[in-house]
Formats: sequence, C-alpha cells, structure tokens
Amino acid sequence: MSLYMKMKNRMIEKHPIAVDKYAHYVNSIDDISNKQRLIGYMYFLKLLITDNRINKIKIGEYEDSEREDVEKIIGKLMKYDVISFDIFDTLILRMVEKPEDVFNIIGLRKNITGFAKIRKSAEAYCYKQHGSKTTINDIYARLHAVNGLDSAELIDEEFSVEEMLVTPNPYMKKIYEAMVAAGKKVIIVSDMYWPSDYMEKILAKCGYSGWNHLYVSCDYDASKYSGKLYELVIKDLSSGERVIHIGDNYNADIKNAKKKKINTLYYKSVGQRGEKYRHTSPSDRSVGVSVANALVNNEIHNGISLLNRYEKYGYIYGGILVAGYCDWINKVAAEKNVDKLLFLARDAEVMYNSYKDYFCKYDCEYVYGSRRSVLLLVFEKYPELFVERILKERAEEYNMTIEDTLKESHMDCIIDRLSEINLNKDDIFNLHNYTSVAELIYRYKNDILNGLDGMLDAARKYWQNVIGNNKTIAFVDVGRRGTIPVVLNLFFNHVCNMNVKVYSIQIGTRREEWNKTEYEQAAMLSYCCSSDYNTRWNDYYNYDLGRIIIVETLFSSNANSLLEYELDKNGQCQLKYQETSNKNEEIINSIHNGIDLFVKQYRQVENALDLTIDIAGENAIKPIFYVKNSDKYICNLFKDYQFRRAAGGAGADVALSDYLKRNGYL
Repeated sequence: MSLYMKMKNRMIEKHPIAVDKYAHYVNSIDDISNKQRLIGYMYFLKLLITDNRINKIKIGEYEDSEREDVEKIIGKLMKYDVISFDIFDTLILRMVEKPEDVFNIIGLRKNITGFAKIRKSAEAYCYKQHGSKTTINDIYARLHAVNGLDSAELIDEEFSVEEMLVTPNPYMKKIYEAMVAAGKKVIIVSDMYWPSDYMEKILAKCGYSGWNHLYVSCDYDASKYSGKLYELVIKDLSSGERVIHIGDNYNADIKNAKKKKINTLYYKSVGQRGEKYRHTSPSDRSVGVSVANALVNNEIHNGISLLNRYEKYGYIYGGILVAGYCDWINKVAAEKNVDKLLFLARDAEVMYNSYKDYFCKYDCEYVYGSRRSVLLLVFEKYPELFVERILKERAEEYNMTIEDTLKESHMDCIIDRLSEINLNKDDIFNLHNYTSVAELIYRYKNDILNGLDGMLDAARKYWQNVIGNNKTIAFVDVGRRGTIPVVLNLFFNHVCNMNVKVYSIQIGTRREEWNKTEYEQAAMLSYCCSSDYNTRWNDYYNYDLGRIIIVETLFSSNANSLLEYELDKNGQCQLKYQETSNKNEEIINSIHNGIDLFVKQYRQVENALDLTIDIAGENAIKPIFYVKNSDKYICNLFKDYQFRRAAGGAGADVALSDYLKRNGYL
C-alpha cells in the first residue's frame, strides 16, 4: 500500500466525520476550479481542527446550554417601543435539524425518490430568477414544469408537514408574550417563500398572537438579506419610535439590521449551540437522526429547560438509543414472526416502559431472570457454564469466603468435603483455589442437583406461564454475551421440552465459543454492533470497560436482582430477590425520566407524520460512546453516583468518577 493510501486510510479512521463533510462539499461542486480546490483544502483543515476539538470537549453539554436569564432580556427590551422578531429558529423551532429535512420527509411520505434534491434545485432556480418575491407557488410551478409533479397536492403536503414539525421556542415565547402584555408594538420580520397568510397559520399553531405587523419577504419583494425589508420596517415607524430586532441569522438579522440603524439582539440558534455536540456527518444524517438531533438541540439549548442534569444526561444520550432500539425491535419482531417479546429485568426496564407506553405492536412482558438463577436451571447438562460464568467471576472480583460462595450457589452439600482438596470453608475464594473447587463441584454434581429440584419446578412453572402457547419468543436486553437468553433456550428446549423458538434481541452482541451456535444461526440479533457488524463500535461496546460502565448507567434499575425461583407453601412459583440498599435511586429515576421524555417526544413526531423513522444502530449508540471523551463532564456528573463493580460482593461503594479515574478509563 502506498504512503498516500496509508495516510488517507488513517485520516478516515481518525476523523470520519471531517472526511465525510469534505467529500460532501466536493461532491456538491460540479466543476471544481483550482480556487475552489484551495478553498476546499482550507475547509478540510478547519473540519479537522473542529473534529479534534469535538473529540476533546471537556464541558458537558448541559453545562454549556445556559443563556442570559429571560427576565434580564425582558428588562433590556422595555426601553424600546417596537420589538421585532424573526420567525424560524427564533420564535419557532422545527423538529428537524435542517430545513431541507422537511423535503426528505415529504419524499418518504409521498414515495418520491430524490425529492429533497429536486425541491432544493427548484427553489434555487426560482430565487435566481425572481429574487426575494419568490413564493411557494413559483417553486412548485418549476417542479411541475421540470418534473411533472402535482403542484397543488405537494404545496398542501409541504405546508402540512411544516405544521406538524413546528414548535414554539419556550425561551422566546416568554419574551414575546411579555412584550405583548407590556403594550409594546410587536412586529415579525421573515425571509420566506410562504406568503403571510400561511405564516400566520404557522404562528397561530405555535400559540403566537397579538402582533401588530407581519413582514414576509415574498409579499414585499424585499428581504432582510438585501436589507430592503428593514427599510420598509423603518418607513412604517412613527416618529421617535425606538426599534430592536431579535433573530438568529447573524448576517440577515444582525449585521444587515445594524446597517439600517436598527438595534439588534442576537439569539444564537439552538442548532448552532448544539452542533459541536452532534457527532453527525452528512451521510449519517437520516431523517431519524435529524429529528433526534433537533429534539436535543431544542430541549437543551433553547435557554429554558426544566430538566436537572441527570435528566438531561438521559435525554441526550439515552433517548436516541432507546427510541431507535424500540422501532428496530418492532422491525425484527415482524421479520422473525415473533409472538411475544420478553424484556429482561433489570437492564431492560427502561426499554420495556418505553416500548409498552409508546411503541407496543406485539404482546410483551417484563420478566425476571439473573445469570446466577438461570445457570442453575441447566446445571445438570451444562455445569461448566455455571462454574465459568458465576464462580470464576466470584473468584476474580468478589472478596467472599468459600463457604459463603457455595451457600449462595446452593452447593452447601460440598462444604464439608472441602478437606478433600485441602481447603477450609473460611478461606477466601480466589483464582488460586478456583480450579480445585470447580473439580469438587463436578465430582459431587448429583448431590448438588438433589438440592435444586424445588428451584427447577418453580422455574418451569414460571416460564410456562410466561410463554403460554406462543411458539416464537424474543428476549430483549442490553446484551453482550446474551447469557440469559441462551441459557433459557437450553432450559426451555433441552430440559422442559417446550419446543419454542427463542431469539435474543440485544443492543450489542459479543461472539464467544459458548454462544457461537446461537450467533451463527442468527438467533442473536444486534441493533448497534456485533462481532461482524459495526465492528469499530463493537470493540467499544464489548471490550472498553469504561464505555461499558457508562452505557450501563443509562439502564441501571432501582429494583433488586433476582436470586432464585422457589416454590411457596401452595406449590406455586414465587421469586426471591437479593436485598440490597440503593444509593442511586434519585439519580437513576432522573436518568430514566430524561429518556422517557425524549422517547415520548420522538414518538409524537413519528405519529404526527404517520411514519416509522428509523435510526441506524451506529448513530443511536454514537452519542453515549463519544461522551466518554468528555472527562471533566463525566467526573462532575458521576461524583455522587455510588458504584461497585462486583455488585453484591464484598467491598465498599465508591464514586463512579473515582473508579473510572483510578482504573485509567478517563
């Protein structure tokens, strides 16, 4: 491989977003000149610098979302007689990241291939021909002439989609209403191809009323961009009236207004404020990503958010992952003819609540199983699974005596036989004696099985009741190894002879020797990454412990872990839980509240548009992976989050931020 290709591949690997943006820029130019090529190189250099800064952001997004207090702004505006507002990105926000994404949605709804491209092309042509007097009718007349599209139908469709996607800016609405209440003359000034009768409907949809005059560029053949629309505003002023204009476009709303001697107040748009935190290249920005990014920008950066810092964390980093995952779950369930979805406690709790409340298309249930409890169910046929998955972990990470370890595992019967391997029940169970204890377990396997009969009967009753007559089920979990679904498949079909097809739906999957059968047979289905799919993210998801822990903070639960299935006095199954104190209850609730709010809003957009807006798994998990680069943010956020790597084991809880720093993950 040449040096050039090595450098190119390295650049793509280290700066994929910058490279993609540069390629998008080059492809947008039909005949690139030397001058444009030089400008392009300078643009690429800027992208690299920006990308480097993105990867080293030290401040949390929620900390970077503050704006000047609304009441202070209102106080400053009181000295003016006329208050002028821009519309889009000032008074009104869209629930898509870029205006042209409206056209992508129209293309999806009307099944018109490449609609966004031809719609933008028609608009550019009309502005070149007609200037600021260009209207929506002109644009669609061009589309009809060139592409044969139905103008009237598509004008109605575009306006309908615009109405579905607009939402009031709470920060600016409070200012607007204060100005109206104070008796100020309120005017609205916009460069737009929708005539004023349409714009009035948009404003009314967002709850705005009481303005004195609405200036729209296409009605006057004058724009803010040229400055001529401001001249009309000045002409309509009464003698001595002081005016100030508020807007988000620095050139059109600020510089050009100042040129006409109009005072200004710059409101940096939520999109500009949030852009450096959105790790999205042009090729990544699907409609789903656009909606997700817009929701985050609108909520976090408008200037008024009632969410606390943990709710914002859940909203920004967990919302997109859970919303995208739930849509994908329905897609997979349809493809695999799933009869029932089983969400595994405890990690899938927030996903179950989101699915049940907003996405439910299939019979679903929140079910209980822990690795320890289900591995005991197949101990007769697969004792090594319990030994390797549970006991080895205890030996590596827990500071427990051999006696406590065996009692916890229902293997009390071999405690008195420890002398056979020259060990004492009070010895600490560790990797030095792990192999000897394992051999003792295999030697007395039948004795151990005699003590598991009640548990097996209880578990059989529990799962038969859950599964019923369904023939195809799918477990839903955060996943990696997929231990619980794989083991329960063995229990259902090899121990209980239920003859049920079992799938495991997971965020990510890690292929190992023991789960290869399920993996190769496509019974383990991964949304974001696996050993063969999005492998870059798979390395993060399965092997970068720092990132694994951060992902787990999104899906932690306040519920206790299942210890075992047992029979009550009536011979019915009852669940026995591990009793532990939870010091993170308020934090976990806040994170889940933030996730729930995002998912609710995302689903409202889908329902309004009557579309399922897919988010690719790679894009859904990207935000939470990137946040690990923000060391200071993570340290500040999780300084009060109590953590113990070996949950349930001996040892003191520590602040999660301290654990991550101490072990070199930050």
